[in-house]
Parts: sequence; structure tokens; C-alpha cells
Amino acid sequence: MSVRFKETIQQKDIAVTVQGTTYQNTIVVLEASEYSLDGGATWSSAWFSSTNYYTRNVGLIKRVFVDQGVFASYLLELTRSEVF
Repeated sequence: MSVRFKETIQQKDIAVTVQGTTYQNTIVVLEASEYSLDGGATWSSAWFSSTNYYTRNVGLIKRVFVDQGVFASYLLELTRSEVF
């Protein structure tokens, strides 16, 4: 089985609030997976995807994982960050 990931920018330079903190300059990226059972001749969409939120100078602040029925969907949010 072969797997590939496709990432598509959904929004950019938006404000997103996570755990009461608003992050400016955020980019929203949809990550979808595809799989092939025949060595890459044909590809099918996987049953899951995630929407990831990245903020400039911070990194990943939020991930929404959506499952179409095999696993549980979940939400992952940044709770603390520290700049060195």
C-alpha cells in the first residue's frame, strides 16, 4: 500500500482564538490523505483528514482531525507556548 498526503491552503493571515488567546497571522491548511493498492496507478481518498492552524513565529496552534467512521474525531489545541 502506498500513501500520500495532499495539503491545501484554505485561509491565510486570519485571527484564530485558542484557549482564550487570539493568534494573528494564522494560516489554515487542509491535510487529506490518499492511498493506492496497485503501486500508484490509481488513488483513493482516505477516510480521514485534518485541518491544521499554523501561526507565524509559534507553529501549530490547533488541529481538527475528522474521521469518516473508523476512528474517533478529535480536537487538539495549544495550551502553552514559550519563546526562547
